[in-house]
Amino acid sequence: MLRLFAVSATLTVALAACDTGDDIEEAEPATDSGLFPGQTVTLHDSYVARTNTVQSVGAPLPEDGERWNGHGWVFVANEVGRGLTVLDLRTLEPVEFIYSEESAVPHHPYLSPDQRWVITNARFGNEVMVTDTHNDFETDFLEFPEGEDDVAGPLHGTYSHDGQYFVVSLQRSGRVGVIDMEADGGPEILEVLDIGDRPRDVYITPDNAKAFISMQGEDTVGVLEIGTWEIRYIERSDADYSSAGGGGGGMAVDGELFSISNTPENEVLIIDTDTEEVVHRVSDVPAPVNSEFLGNTHIVGTGNRSDGSASFIDAHTGELLATVETGGGANIPYLGPDGNYWVSHNGDQHISVLDPETFEILEEVTTGVNPHWIHFLPSGTRALVTNWGENSISVVDTSNYRELTKTTTGLNPNGIVVKTDITRQEAAAALERGLHEGRSDVELAAEMVLPEPQDRQEEIFLNNCAQCHDLGRVVRNNASSEEDWNEIVLRMVGNGAQLDEEEIDEVVTYLTDDRQDDLDFGTRLDEQHGRLESAEEAPEAEEPAEIDETAASGRR
Repeated sequence: MLRLFAVSATLTVALAACDTGDDIEEAEPATDSGLFPGQTVTLHDSYVARTNTVQSVGAPLPEDGERWNGHGWVFVANEVGRGLTVLDLRTLEPVEFIYSEESAVPHHPYLSPDQRWVITNARFGNEVMVTDTHNDFETDFLEFPEGEDDVAGPLHGTYSHDGQYFVVSLQRSGRVGVIDMEADGGPEILEVLDIGDRPRDVYITPDNAKAFISMQGEDTVGVLEIGTWEIRYIERSDADYSSAGGGGGGMAVDGELFSISNTPENEVLIIDTDTEEVVHRVSDVPAPVNSEFLGNTHIVGTGNRSDGSASFIDAHTGELLATVETGGGANIPYLGPDGNYWVSHNGDQHISVLDPETFEILEEVTTGVNPHWIHFLPSGTRALVTNWGENSISVVDTSNYRELTKTTTGLNPNGIVVKTDITRQEAAAALERGLHEGRSDVELAAEMVLPEPQDRQEEIFLNNCAQCHDLGRVVRNNASSEEDWNEIVLRMVGNGAQLDEEEIDEVVTYLTDDRQDDLDFGTRLDEQHGRLESAEEAPEAEEPAEIDETAASGRR
């Protein structure tokens, strides 16, 4: 007996006020003339879209003097959905679902500087998905070699600023991969380099000279010379990092400074990228994970997931300016188009908006479950938010600080990018192609199929550990001891998992006994592709629902 699980995500495109009038091309700069039109805003002087970073801030802005026509394609990586949802920006209608049968947990999509390619990393597999947006979303899979004891595990990456290379951390094999984006036959793997235990974030200097790579399991930062591919190291600690987590890195827009979270030591380091020396060691930051430079400033924001706070640091002086409790699993701080600081959360159901001078919380914008990533549109008046704990993204009015609607994606959307250089004709053609198959596949990828629990332990595990991320993250985790699993479960509780002490003990026992290894789980789309034992019993795909109906919800 199997059960279906689908989180409700209301598809209210009918109220979108997204008319198809031809006057869109006449919109004034900084006017949201596409998704749910908003008022004209002036983008804050410190705001930068930062499209080419590990965790992009916003969609590409028009070139100087040009106007955005309001059209675009939204690419959302669905970790449990095992694929990439592609939506038409103005209507929120699916135009494609790129299913990846072999790519375990599609994690972050990355849009190339010329907006042609979208690379999506499969963090528990060996592949990256390479999608050509100039060729009807044709997707190739580039496979990296496995490590000695595990898969390659491509996690985070970035392009060189000239678009020639894509550098990706292969976290589970302790390597870094380099893709040549300009190879004659299309993107191809150029280099695979040993670097150390669990490389995480990759940032390339604006002159394309070198990449700085944070590593969770080492007491160093890797520095990769672009072109020669030689690696050297900067010492960041004399502590034992062999079992450490976190370790997020960030780079200033001007490329002068690099930050890294020394998570177990409750500190953030600031490194001069020219001299490659540590210039500041900032203490009293509670277990920072992600570390981001905000806009074009030298202010660093950290997401401190374990205690639900965000910290803010002046990277010039090394001064800790403030630590503010914002919500469960505080994840990524951003500088928004309004000049305020925005904070996403892995363990809550809101986004926090902070005053950049006083650090006072100005607004809390209600979203879906676990709003992981915020992506601002070129107008500055709207943002898209991935709700990692369900099957939706939220549309947020950034002027009035409210959620306007949600739309369905595959299960557990994580990373998101938006391509903004398409024409009205290209948008219409993609909508026509995706009218039936694209939407049907997204609906199938939005429903999880779970086995009936065999006992209370398994019921607690399935009801909690399947809510926020792919169960594959648990099945493929290399923890083995009761102590290891207890630490992981407590971290999940810090990220928002609703477990009491007795339930924590039950889940830890379940995992220590390796019972999760025997689970057969996936989505209805996995069933359709024959990936589950229940595939022979899977119902045929239904015709797409009308545009203003809600997505399926509940357990059946």
